[in-house]
Amino acid sequence: MKLTEKEFNWIVEYMHNRYGIELGHKRVLIEGRLENYLLKNGYTSYGEFINRIASSPDGEEAGDMINILTTNHTFFMREFMHFEYLSRYVLPWIREKKRGQRM
Repeated sequence: MKLTEKEFNWIVEYMHNRYGIELGHKRVLIEGRLENYLLKNGYTSYGEFINRIASSPDGEEAGDMINILTTNHTFFMREFMHFEYLSRYVLPWIREKKRGQRM
């Protein structure tokens, strides 16, 4: 399945205009992530998928595309620096506050 330049530009423009997401330098990501979806769902081309989204911008395919092309990242408790911040600042602060309280 081949993503044409026109189709690529449509997807980039759609994602930018609708969601503020810039994918202009992410052609490999777009092709890699969408091709599996298209094949799994019986699409014969990117154009067919794009036409479905264009005719129903709030439809299931549009929602699927945003989920496929974005990476959800939960920030809290995923990065080492969060644990370090907790151990250096938050936990000592809590311990200090507890010292002044009666149990």
